[in-house]
Parts: sequence; C-alpha cells; structure tokens
Amino acid sequence: MKKLIYTSVILVLVTLTSVAQDQYQQAMGSAMALWGSGQSNEASAAFERISQAEKGQWLPCYYVALINVFDSFREKDKTVLTQKLEKSERFIKIASERSANKAELFCIKGLINTVKLIQDPINNGQTLSPTIIASYKQAIELEPGNPRPLYLLAQFQINSASRTGQDCKSFYKSIEKAIELFNTFNAKDPFYPSWGKEQALAILKTIK
Repeated sequence: MKKLIYTSVILVLVTLTSVAQDQYQQAMGSAMALWGSGQSNEASAAFERISQAEKGQWLPCYYVALINVFDSFREKDKTVLTQKLEKSERFIKIASERSANKAELFCIKGLINTVKLIQDPINNGQTLSPTIIASYKQAIELEPGNPRPLYLLAQFQINSASRTGQDCKSFYKSIEKAIELFNTFNAKDPFYPSWGKEQALAILKTIK
C-alpha cells in the first residue's frame, strides 16, 4: 500500500512538473513571437511576467534586458532611453543572480556600456571602452565556442578603429571566425540566444 501511495505521489509530481514546463515553453514562445513581429514593448512586458512566475529561469530576464538594450540603440528620447537602459541593467542583474557566469549576460553588459559610450563618447570613451572589451573577453573565456561575444568584440573594435584610422584586418578575421562558430554552435535550450549571424555577415559586406 505504501509503495502504491509513493508511486502515485511521484506520478503527480512528474505530471505537475511537465505541465509547468509546458506552460513555460508556451509563454516563452508567445513572447518570442511578439518580439519577432516588432512589438518590443509588449514582448518585454511578456518576458518580465514570465521572469516573475519562473524565478528559477534566467532566460526571461535576459530577454527583457536584450530587448531594452537593443531598443536603446535607436531611441531618441533621452528619458525613454534612460528608462530602457535602467531596465536592462536591472534585469541582467537578476539574471546573473539566478545563473552566474553566463557568457550571454556579459554580452548584454557590453552592449549596455556601448550605448552609454555612444551617448557621451567624450566623457565615457576612455573609461567605458576597456570595460566593454573586458566584458566580451570574459564571455569568450566562459564559452569559447559561442559566436556572439567574438562577433560583438570584433564589431566594437572595428567601429573604434574606424574612428582612429587603425587597421581592421585582424578584427574582420574575428568576424569570419564568429560566422564559422555560428554555423556550428548548438544550444540545448530551444530559447537560448541565436541572434548575431546576420549582423556579422553584414559587417563582412562592408569590406572594401
């Protein structure tokens, strides 16, 4: 009898876990669809709700941060820009608390500081440039086979070099290597970040 009760409890727990996982997958899929259709604010809100419901997951927080930092690059309103950067910083901190030492999180930190540098290059250039490079290098060290930090580091170096007349050949080689990694990189989680290849290919097209 005790064995039967134990088996029943295990079956119930497995069923509940499966249902919760299905709900998470569906919610993430819906949020990704919103973002894919260009509804970034709605997608950010959806990922934020998921992050509140799924406190053991770091990816919903990551996507809140990613969406807001991406939007920050295009935002003209300084008040809105500040709000988006602050949200991105807040959620990348939460993601780091849930799952530390993720390469993708260091990529977001590099992007956040890149926005800050672009907004005030005179005052922030010398202080933030080393920090940005360090973030991407840390990401590469944590996950050498991940193409994103390599691509982002090379992109940042190319943009910096273009303003100083520095030779960019080695940086373009890094872009080529990143593209090779994009072709071979496989993530176990279906919602693991996969962006960057198209941007990397676009950079190669700029070579004269």
